[in-house]
Formats: sequence, C-alpha cells, structure tokens
Amino acid sequence: MVSLEFLYFFLPVFMGVYAVSGVRFRKAVFLLGTVVLCLWVSTWGIIPMAVCAVVSYFCGRLIHRFADKKGLKRLWLILSVAVNMAVLLVFIRSGHSSYDVTSIFTGKGAMLKLFPVWGAGVFTLHGISYCMDIYRKEIEPEKNFLLVSQYICFFPCFSCGPILRFSDMSEQLRKPVITSGKLAEGIKLMLIGFAEKLFLSDPMYEMWQHIRGVSTDSLSAACAWLGIIAFSFAFYYELRAYSHIAQGIGSMLGFELPDNFDLPFMSAGFNELIKRFACTFYSWVRDYFYRPICRNKDSVCLWALILSVLAGSVWYGYGRHTMLWAAFICVMLGIEYLLKNILAAVPTGVRCAVMNVLFLIGLPFLAIDSLPSACGYVAAMLGGGSFAGDVLASYVIKTGVVMYLICGFFATGIGRYLKRRIMQLNTNIVYIIEPMLTIGFLLISTAFLVGGGNSSMNLFVR
Repeated sequence: MVSLEFLYFFLPVFMGVYAVSGVRFRKAVFLLGTVVLCLWVSTWGIIPMAVCAVVSYFCGRLIHRFADKKGLKRLWLILSVAVNMAVLLVFIRSGHSSYDVTSIFTGKGAMLKLFPVWGAGVFTLHGISYCMDIYRKEIEPEKNFLLVSQYICFFPCFSCGPILRFSDMSEQLRKPVITSGKLAEGIKLMLIGFAEKLFLSDPMYEMWQHIRGVSTDSLSAACAWLGIIAFSFAFYYELRAYSHIAQGIGSMLGFELPDNFDLPFMSAGFNELIKRFACTFYSWVRDYFYRPICRNKDSVCLWALILSVLAGSVWYGYGRHTMLWAAFICVMLGIEYLLKNILAAVPTGVRCAVMNVLFLIGLPFLAIDSLPSACGYVAAMLGGGSFAGDVLASYVIKTGVVMYLICGFFATGIGRYLKRRIMQLNTNIVYIIEPMLTIGFLLISTAFLVGGGNSSMNLFVR
C-alpha cells in the first residue's frame, strides 16, 4: 500500500471511478478495487477472503433464521467462527518475522509454503464479530450481500486495522457521504501515515537492524537500550502509519473510522497500555474473547485476561518468542493486579516511567526470534556486555539523535498539545500550516519511495 504505484496510479484511478459512480454502484466499485489490490499481492489470495465473506453472510442469515432453536443457532455460529479462525491462523503473516502457525510447535521458521493473503488478520475478525453480534441479537442480519462483503473486505484497514464493527459502519456503508472537507482531511491523514512509515518507522527499523547485528557479548548497555528504543518506535509508527492511511482513505471514500492509538507510551501501567495500543483490536478481544469467557462484567477474571493476551498476541506474529512476549505482559498484568492498592498511591509520572522501562526490557522477546539471543540482549541492556560504552553508541547518538527526538516528540503527545494550543490562540495559523505540511508530506513520501524506501519492516501482508 505504501508504494508509488498505489499513490500515483491505483488510488487516483480508483477514487475517480468511485466518485463518479452513483451511490447504488459504489459497493460494487469498492469490492472491485479490493479484488484488484488482493490480486496485486497474490493471484490466489482472493479465495480465502471470498470464502470468509460468503460464509459470514450466510451463517449470519441462518443464525437469525434459527434464533428460536438454540442448537442450530449455535451450530451456525460455530461454523462461521471456525472458518474465519482457520483462515486467520493459517494465513496471517507478521511484519517482523517469517513465522507461521507451525512455528508455535516447532520453534522454526515458516513451514507452510502458502500464498500470501492480504488482510487475513482483519477480514476474519470482521466476519467473526458480524456473526457474533447477530447471535447476541445486537444487530439484524443484512440482506444485501454486497454491503456485508464491503464491511468484511474493507481494504483500507487490511494492513493492520482499525478493526471495525458492523453496527458502527452499516449506515455509512449504505450512504457514504463524500465532501470536500472529508476529502481534504483524508488526504492529510493518508500522507501523514506515509510520512510516519517512510520517515519514522523505516529509519528506526534500519537502526535497530544495525545494532542487532552486533554480538550481544560485546554490546554495551547504552547501545542495547538505543537499539530496543529504535525497535519500539519502528513497531509503533509502523502500526500507527497504516492506521492513519486507513483513516485517510476511509475519509476520502466518505467514511469515518475510529482512532486506533491513544498515546500508548504515556500509559501509567500495562493494563492501560494494552487499552491504548491498537485500541480497536483491544476492544475486539475484550468483547468477543474475554467477556464470553468471563461472564461477570463487574469483576476482573485474571485467568481469562491471561488467555486473552496470549490469544491476542498471535495477531502480532507467531513463534515461541511471541508467546514469551505475551507471557511477559501477563506477568506484568498479574503484578499490577496484586499491587493495585499500592500502585494507586504512586504518582502517575513515576508509574509511566517504570512501565516504559519494563516494557523495553521485555520487548527483545518480541523483536528477536531466538530465545537465547533475546535473553542475551536483555542481559546486555542490564550491563552484561563487555563494555560500559562504545563507539557504536556514540555514533548512533550523533547520527540518530534528531530521529529519536522526533519520534519521542509525537509519541508522547507534545505535537498534539502544541497544535491544540496554537488553535486556541490563532486558528488561522493552523489553516495555513496544514496545507503546507500536507504538500511537504507528499514530497517527502515521494522522495523516499523514489529513493528505494519501504524496504524494512512491512505489514502489507497480514
């Protein structure tokens, strides 16, 4: 999606056809665009998506039809969930590792040599939530197959969300409203996403790869911390970039999509962190996995929470290292729960700082495939390397300090605060600066793409 072909060829052509089409034909145009993009990734990748759309549509109708027969109603729900989960587990791909479902048991790289399926981590969740909402009688089944397919196969969200709810999207899908304001806002958000991906995420990932290439035995503590901070920024801005691109394209098409990130690095604990990092995915896991297990909504079910974190971690990648990362998060959540009364008396700023330090200490288990290497990296962070300081750390600071500061500037919400203050003082300045920034983002993105950008972490196939 982040490519010159998409930006300068597919998107203008698709938007032109979509805009001139009447409301009656826009669903078909939208689905045609989805098919073209999926075929771009893989000729056969369209089949699992089509299967999920068809199964979810007919199972939804049948769940409603047999609403008075509990056994049949549950049977059709189980079938829809089983098909969507099978597609999710088999075809989902991680952007920072080459692992698949077999890796959980073997500990090795991908063994299933299957064709890539773009959006498997999103359209399957849409299909499950659609049928479960009908089962719970929260929505009525939609008779229009194209509308249901458009919701399930909502391609702007395919890279990494946000995860949408049919109840929030149904009216927008029926009558999308394209306005000049939505178009301008959409272009701005999309180009912000391009800039985050190419200017922030990719350089940070390249820096992480450079530091990761050093043996952990000779890696200084300073350099190890700089490396894992670089990975954390790369991972965050990668996901945030694609979410902004999804919001932007959605706005251009006449839809309003929810925000997916709420300054997660400013969280005062791990429980708050998982709520503010990929917010829509968190709410999906909570409503469709955690709550069915823990039926008491007024209490915290710790074991159900642990299962939810372990299951949710699969969405970010396979492999034992991902399971270890999820286990680390579960341990932190358990400690927070046991010490909640004591932590409540600790200042928010202190809890936020401690959370970020602990988060970074555990992050190597997600970033590094090999468990011994991940443990070695954590040991280096804690001072187990050969040197207290080295030339590489000095070089990274001198050459990358600006990038680190820019990433921190936006990740901590300082940029958002300054924009709000400027708007309070003089809104005209914002109206003048924003178009200039949009043009600047377009020029920066084009320059990076022409120069061979988008070569590092890539979540295009999920």
